[in-house]
Amino acid sequence: MKKVIAIILFFVFLLLTACAADFADPMESTTESTIVEPEKTPVVVVAAETEKMYACDQCGGVCTYYTGAFRCPAIDRDSEDAKAINAAIEEEYNKYLGYANAEDTAGLAYGFNFSVFEDEKYAIIRTSVATVMLHSGGAYSYSVYYYDLKNDCKASTVDICEHFELDAQIIAAYLRVLLAEDGGYSDAQIASVNENCIDIYPLKDSYYVKVINDLVKFETEIKGSDLNSRADAIASQTANEPSVSEVPTTEQDVIYMEY
Repeated sequence: MKKVIAIILFFVFLLLTACAADFADPMESTTESTIVEPEKTPVVVVAAETEKMYACDQCGGVCTYYTGAFRCPAIDRDSEDAKAINAAIEEEYNKYLGYANAEDTAGLAYGFNFSVFEDEKYAIIRTSVATVMLHSGGAYSYSVYYYDLKNDCKASTVDICEHFELDAQIIAAYLRVLLAEDGGYSDAQIASVNENCIDIYPLKDSYYVKVINDLVKFETEIKGSDLNSRADAIASQTANEPSVSEVPTTEQDVIYMEY
């Protein structure tokens, strides 16, 4: 009798083991399988690139001080606005590549590169032109281009500021404050700065801002703390703008919050 009971228990154990194995299989397959997110394809691509090696008397041949990298970006979209932006960038790229390829006895060297901010809503390109006097340093100039990825069209500075929870009018007022503090700009030049003639590009912990119109060429970097530190002066500037409310703010301690 004991043998019979032992045999029955043995088969019951085998049955339970088999059921447990069948129950575990779906869990194991779920655990082992990984959901692979499709890799996001960048909208901004490299359309052309090359390097320019410069001859230098001081180096006795090819200059070891500076090699001009040339990289031309393009927006990989078929809209007319994308084509227009790409054409403008390509024109700038070809101009400076032409300068680099020309015989230059002044010892000037050039480069053309770019950086990109891209998220689900906007692609922002900042091109960078290097103009270098070999072994003496140089300067950079920037151009900024905005593209609305959702609507397949150009975007404005105001659009970009709103996207980053900034106020384009406040930034323009801050720039007028800086120009006034500089002392080297006339009242007409200062007054010419508004939200329609500024560019903005997000950096790691600040924003690159550029003013470009018929009267002023100016660029700087700003942080939220910079705006807050000049809140009273900015409030005074914005109070004089015709587009603000008829009841100006009399006190404004914080105009921008750090995130």
